[in-house]
Amino acid sequence: MPRLIVTGFAPLDSLVLKELKEREKNFDGLTIEKLEGQEILRNPDSISNDDVLICGQTIYKVFIKLNVSARMVPVRVQINDFIHALTIAKEIGNEVNVINYNKDFFCTVINMS
Repeated sequence: MPRLIVTGFAPLDSLVLKELKEREKNFDGLTIEKLEGQEILRNPDSISNDDVLICGQTIYKVFIKLNVSARMVPVRVQINDFIHALTIAKEIGNEVNVINYNKDFFCTVINMS
């Protein structure tokens, strides 16, 4: 039975698992697992050719070197860019508005004082 495996740092895990949960009915018969990267690094043979592995770009490169046999989907989350933008905004004032126009409109205010 194929598995969809999610591994990575907390923001990536949360994002992927949230999206999958919303679409759960579309994945009948598919096992969805969250594994720590260390588990895969210790035992790369536990992943089969039928598995799909969603991971961050950095660990993806390590998995490639270890010949992890799953079909891998590297996801890039640009946390450093976000932190850099907050640093610049902090120079202007103590309040930052974060707006995301992706699917649903999202706006929040961060008080950085």
